[in-house]
Amino acid sequence: MNTFKFAPHLLAVAIAFLSQTSAIGTPAIDECQFIREMISGLPETGGDVLIPEGVYTCLLPIVIDRSHVRLIGQKDVTLKLGKNVNAPVIVMGDVVTPPKPLRDIHVMKIKIDGNRWHQKHECWGGPCDRGGTSYIRNNGITVRAVTNGRIQDVSITSARSGGVVTERGCFDLEVDNLTAVDNEFDGFAGYETFGARLTRMNLSHNLGAGISMDIRFHGNLFRDVRIENNHDVGIFMRDSNSNIFDNVSIKDSGSHGVFLAQDGDSSTCPLGNEFQNLSVLRSRGQGFVLNNHCEGNRLTGTTKFIGNRDGCLSEGFGAQIIIEGQVVCQHY
Repeated sequence: MNTFKFAPHLLAVAIAFLSQTSAIGTPAIDECQFIREMISGLPETGGDVLIPEGVYTCLLPIVIDRSHVRLIGQKDVTLKLGKNVNAPVIVMGDVVTPPKPLRDIHVMKIKIDGNRWHQKHECWGGPCDRGGTSYIRNNGITVRAVTNGRIQDVSITSARSGGVVTERGCFDLEVDNLTAVDNEFDGFAGYETFGARLTRMNLSHNLGAGISMDIRFHGNLFRDVRIENNHDVGIFMRDSNSNIFDNVSIKDSGSHGVFLAQDGDSSTCPLGNEFQNLSVLRSRGQGFVLNNHCEGNRLTGTTKFIGNRDGCLSEGFGAQIIIEGQVVCQHY
């Protein structure tokens, strides 16, 4: 694979130039422009873009709208959104809606700061869903219509919307070693995503849910996930079928630990989801809620509900969780 990186003498000049700031501390130039130029400068076959160590303030998002590109941080790299930019930090995929399908886009070894206290809008450029880029939320990373994408060794904090959001038809995505903390909505949110493998995630102190799934989020695997101190539920599910959650721990949620529900009619029921060795502690609601008569959802292995304020398991009228294994229910 081709690799694009700065020569050492050019890097020194670039760093000196990028360090210039205005009187109020806002960068005089977009410190992330060289990254976009490296992406656009790759050959048609794609390649690696290596970001040198440093903290870079972005005045526009970094958009990877071509296939076979790997964006990789060297040592300690932070991308921070500038004040009042009102955009996502990274977009993996096409920004046109509906997006064209792309393949093999990777983002690796990068820290992302969405600077949410200095952003006015949830969506790119202004009020949401008014056309153009306003269909795209201002997430740390937005993934759109990508097959065989990968997010690895990435930390996201303070995004104006979610940490990582997948949408518009993502297939065979891999997320490994993701930390998403203190984002305005969810740590991870998934829509129209199929066959993803999401492992070793730490999702905490987000103002929404740790994980939120809605709109045809089917056949995905979560493994070794820690969800703590999120202001709403630990996991929210709707219109999400045949997903597996293996070794997921949820602690200190502001509402329920896990909440499954339909949206209006039964066509949006979450169906056939399996929770293996689930642990839910100290939620300020129920440990697990199946709100509607949605079939095939199972607890397997050893399930622990400990110290949840409103009880261990709640099933709505006609709803039933299939229990295959041991359930430990303890109240404090």
